[in-house]
Amino acid sequence: MINFFKEIISSIKEGIEEGKQELAEEKKLENAKSNLKEDSISNLPYRESFGTALGAPFRVVNFGDWFTLFKSLEDSTDEYYPIHLYSFGNYPKLEEHKKDFIKKLKIDFGIVDTDSCLKVLSSFFDLLSISKQNTLLENIKGASIEIPFKELSSTKYPAVITCILSHIITASTDGGYLEKEKALNLLDLIIPFIKQHHNNWDEYASSFFQGQSEIKLNNSAGNSVLKKYIGYLTSKKGSPWNNINWQE
Repeated sequence: MINFFKEIISSIKEGIEEGKQELAEEKKLENAKSNLKEDSISNLPYRESFGTALGAPFRVVNFGDWFTLFKSLEDSTDEYYPIHLYSFGNYPKLEEHKKDFIKKLKIDFGIVDTDSCLKVLSSFFDLLSISKQNTLLENIKGASIEIPFKELSSTKYPAVITCILSHIITASTDGGYLEKEKALNLLDLIIPFIKQHHNNWDEYASSFFQGQSEIKLNNSAGNSVLKKYIGYLTSKKGSPWNNINWQE
């Protein structure tokens, strides 16, 4: 029996502590050089950048330094963008964060290898009635799970499950459980699903935050931090939500 959300609050709490730490100037420069230049964004496949961006609210927990590196929309001096919010599976400093992804996948979703990853993903695809035909999930029976919040099985707040799916797919690839091309094939299926329900990133952000609050995905402290992170995603110049078109 897998309880998907038993420890997801722990990730947010870790993000709180990370967010409190001030980075030295040398560290900032080093990290900035490891990120994606603005003119390189257009070279990434749309399905990769958009699919990765869907999981940004969870993905930023592993990269709290981004918020000290990148300025607001009105500041036009930033040259670098946070590559880990646009791409997955192969980017600078991946090895540095790989253990964090592996740890949090185990704590939050009970994912410890490829087999458990596929079972969890299959369960979510079944929950949303998304076809698994011609994917690596086609013959995978979903894990026996206990969903404590019935709202997850509805499309009232589809951004919640979509965000979780994106996070699991990208983090599992970063952790070595999924091959990137097969992961991209899965993102190809959830992208049209979420576009049926929302028309832009603002709607997506609102749906995600309201939905996770309603199903009590986090406690009050976690909600506060997540709200701040979503605010950064909607206001920072380097955020994919401000650079990737909702419609391709």
